[in-house]
Amino acid sequence: MKNYYFTFPCSSSLANGYMIVPAASYIESRQKMIDTYGKITFAFQYEEAEFLPQIPKYDLYEIPFGYMPEDSFYNFERTK
Repeated sequence: MKNYYFTFPCSSSLANGYMIVPAASYIESRQKMIDTYGKITFAFQYEEAEFLPQIPKYDLYEIPFGYMPEDSFYNFERTK
């Protein structure tokens, strides 16, 4: 299993957040995101080595994979 990282559109309330999706492959992790949240909920997908330096650089925060707010995915509140 590898960790894959997903970010969100700048126009969403999750713009500075990311999710970690463990999966056997890049394609499998993408499918997990689509199956859980739909096709348009994330902006970009990264592999770990590419993404980790971005966390402190942009002050990003982790959103737990599987988190589903009661009203709308994009109404997730930052809890840093």
